[in-house]
Amino acid sequence: MRWRLKSAEELPPLAEAQRERYARQIMQAELGELGQRRLAAATALVSRHGGLGGPAALSLAMAGIGKLILVHPGRLVQPALNRMNLMSEAGLGQGHSTQAAETLKRCRADLVVEPHDCAVNDLENLNEIVAGCDVVVSAAPTFEERRCLHQACLRTRTPMVEAAMSGYSALLFTILPGETACLQCAFPDDGGWEEPFPVLGAVAHALGAMAALEAVHLLTDAPQLAGTLLLWDAKKMTMTRVALRRDPQCPACGGLD
Repeated sequence: MRWRLKSAEELPPLAEAQRERYARQIMQAELGELGQRRLAAATALVSRHGGLGGPAALSLAMAGIGKLILVHPGRLVQPALNRMNLMSEAGLGQGHSTQAAETLKRCRADLVVEPHDCAVNDLENLNEIVAGCDVVVSAAPTFEERRCLHQACLRTRTPMVEAAMSGYSALLFTILPGETACLQCAFPDDGGWEEPFPVLGAVAHALGAMAALEAVHLLTDAPQLAGTLLLWDAKKMTMTRVALRRDPQCPACGGLD
């Protein structure tokens, strides 16, 4: 198992400006200064940063994560502006990741951002990039991209926070490769979600913030949804937790330990 919390001896101290900026969250006993130092030393990859991944990336940036790697293909179009909080009308026709990086840097100048205006399955060095991450947030709209990223996480033993939504239905869970159920264990087929599907910005934003929170838990204390599927009915405002069992015969993760 690759996932573990970094010890105090492995981490640089916070600068005084960091202590001041993050004072209110350092007050949270479960986080504290050690947790803030862990965030500052961490790297996260966010696969697609639209209505779901955008709020996740923004929440991680504002929480004080050290580096964000942003991966999103294509150019901004008008129908995306109902949900993409890192984009603006001025960026129509431009690449997503470059715009998102600029927005995030305006919010936090000391954030390190590495943008890639392509899909994860188009990155030739995906395994190398994922191996350099402490956590990956999967928020792509297609199973093709999700499964490609998932395979890279399994190969490199990198924790992955899986978030998905369609209309008022949403789900969230965490994969610790070799320890918990993987994406293939949870969804042997592609689940019937295909583009285009309905998206209400508020639902995507709320789930994105929850995905970022789970990533913060994983980086600073302990993941709360490792081996647990959280189902959210945003219409009825109800949540259900379902235990996920790892399949020892899983073709994706069965051989991992």
